[in-house]
Amino acid sequence: MLLLHNLTKTSDPMTSFVPTPLPETCQPDWDNDHERVKRIVLIPLSICIILSNGAVLLFIALQRKFHRPTYWFVTSLGIADMCIGFVSIGTVATKANESTLNVCLVRIGFTITGIQASTMCVMWIAIDRYIAITRALRYTQIMTTKKVVFAMVWITTQSLLVGFAPLIGWNNANYNQYCSFLFVVSPGYVVLIFIIGVVPILIVFVIYVRLYCSARGHIKRIDALEQLGVTRKSSGIFGISARNWKSVKTLLCVIGCLLITWCPFLIATVVQLVSGEKACFLKEIIGTYLLILGFSNSFLNPLIYAVGTKDFRDNFKSTIKRQCCPAS
Repeated sequence: MLLLHNLTKTSDPMTSFVPTPLPETCQPDWDNDHERVKRIVLIPLSICIILSNGAVLLFIALQRKFHRPTYWFVTSLGIADMCIGFVSIGTVATKANESTLNVCLVRIGFTITGIQASTMCVMWIAIDRYIAITRALRYTQIMTTKKVVFAMVWITTQSLLVGFAPLIGWNNANYNQYCSFLFVVSPGYVVLIFIIGVVPILIVFVIYVRLYCSARGHIKRIDALEQLGVTRKSSGIFGISARNWKSVKTLLCVIGCLLITWCPFLIATVVQLVSGEKACFLKEIIGTYLLILGFSNSFLNPLIYAVGTKDFRDNFKSTIKRQCCPAS
């Protein structure tokens, strides 16, 4: 009777169906709504990245006049961005549901390698232009072929080491069939990614600000010479002259694209790292929407550094015109 009484007590519906509190950890789910949105958006974005960078690389290869150091860095940038485009297609194909952790880390490794190489190339393009403007007479002596090749080898080596560090062992061993960046790498690796991501952006920012300040001083002197004895009728937008405004737009374009596309990802990653498992939703946002925003930089790069360059743009237009209208 006592045994029957105990069984009846434990089977009381009011007590047996009390839910057990779940552990406060982020539950991985490769088929969540965020991942589905990412797969839809990545398809057209990846195609645009591959086609735009492929067109720039092909044009540079066919035009001998662009076989010089500045465009070697632009070529490296295009290759890195195309790598991101192809990896994005791989992300869509696998649905972030790789069978093993190693296969997952290979895809993430190529992604981080492409992103790191792209950011480093942007930094070296800024350094190259700074030397070309501030040391014009000594540019060919400073930016020699050996130095440019060394820089490109350094970019490749560093990017590969950083990208595939998780595959070597810097990862989260608990793999739950969800291949998303913050679910499979260790916190220390996230800190490294933040540091190596912020440093090139800061260098590019400092270089272009210094170039703009230098150009602004020259522009003021030119404007003063042109307007001697002449009353100025219009001071342009917000009081900025036409030359000044062009420099401002170039600066805002270069810096703005880097800041808008990658800074949200870097900042949110640090916030999530500090918050820990309390910000599970942020892991999903970082691994989907903010990562897509960062990938969009690979589509904007060929527009800024190739099509946005007057020399490149004019040659591209003339080549297309000759191919389409050979008789004209």
